[in-house]
Amino acid sequence: MARVAGMRVDYANRTMRLFSASVLMGHEPPSATFTVTPTRGNGTAVFSVNASAVSSPYQPSATLQVRWDWEGDGSWDTNWTTAKTAFHSYVSSDTFSIALEVMDGQGVTNRTTRTVLADSTPPTTTATVSGELGADNWYITNVVVNLSSQDPLDGVASVSVRVDNGSWAATLGSHATLRLHDGRHFVEYNATDLLGNVEPEHTIVLKIDTVPPDLLIRPPASVVTSSDIVLTWSGMDSGSGLAGYEVGVDGGNFGLVALNESVTLHLSDGTHDVRVKALDQAGNSAVQEVMFRVDTDILSFSGPYAGLPTVAIIVGVMAAVAYFFWKRRRPPGT
Repeated sequence: MARVAGMRVDYANRTMRLFSASVLMGHEPPSATFTVTPTRGNGTAVFSVNASAVSSPYQPSATLQVRWDWEGDGSWDTNWTTAKTAFHSYVSSDTFSIALEVMDGQGVTNRTTRTVLADSTPPTTTATVSGELGADNWYITNVVVNLSSQDPLDGVASVSVRVDNGSWAATLGSHATLRLHDGRHFVEYNATDLLGNVEPEHTIVLKIDTVPPDLLIRPPASVVTSSDIVLTWSGMDSGSGLAGYEVGVDGGNFGLVALNESVTLHLSDGTHDVRVKALDQAGNSAVQEVMFRVDTDILSFSGPYAGLPTVAIIVGVMAAVAYFFWKRRRPPGT
């Protein structure tokens, strides 16, 4: 751009010198003026220039010759011609200074410029995903997707988004925000600049599961009379799916039991608490706990024989005592 500005100053200085020389010689230079349509265009735009308004007090406008410098770099891109219209397309994106030079029959010239914007470059959009990432690229919180688009030459007109092959929705300006909840989501997005250049579509896949698994333990009896206890449960997860179960006994560490929904525990007599944890593929978990007492003592009233041996022993002892006293009270010889 500095080079273009420098070229403009050079053109102006040279024009003033030529103008001053012609005035001294009593010869007025031709007027240099033209229009350009459009002044801003995308990669398919054809810029049309029209210098039919150039004039000279010494000859008809139709006989004046013109030439064009499309980039304003001081290198003339066309030959001298009396045709006052021309067309040009740009293959690169930039702001260009189109220069016109007009010459009369005496070889006296004059110049002027017009600035145009040619932009064939689409915007670029950046997606930023916010949320807590769990296991296996699953998000375990709701997700916010911020789309920010940039176009340095002419600005962004809109950002377009669609989710899960639905309808496209366009938001005016260079930003768009999506809020996504549980599920697997396919997000497509792109942007369009103010000249109609469209960015290629981008896609991101997001997996969201904020809900822990469902878990139900089938508790044993409050008192268990065997050292070997089979504990069963069931679970399900409609989001990311179950990953497995873990079991912990009496405050100890959890141990993985894969997807098995039962475990056999060998426990000593006493009170125990058993915790079962269900985990899903996203890393969410649910825990349930059961408490029960193990009593394998055959003499215990809560044991395996419900105290019958103890009762039998008591009855036996009482019978023996009764027999002893009965025996002592019998008359001798009876």
